Amino acid sequence: MYFDGCDQLDYELNALKSGGEVHTAEEILASMAGRFMLMGDERMSILAY
Repeated sequence: MYFDGCDQLDYELNALKSGGEVHTAEEILASMAGRFMLMGDERMSILAY
């Protein structure tokens, strides 16, 4: 299982992740895992801004 966090969530729980080289490494690790869990809380909501 691979756990990761997101930068922002909208009201439909669509997630925004950062880009660049870090994202590529995260994508490779996530694809190797049997399960993927993306985490966030109310501080990540774009409605909070």
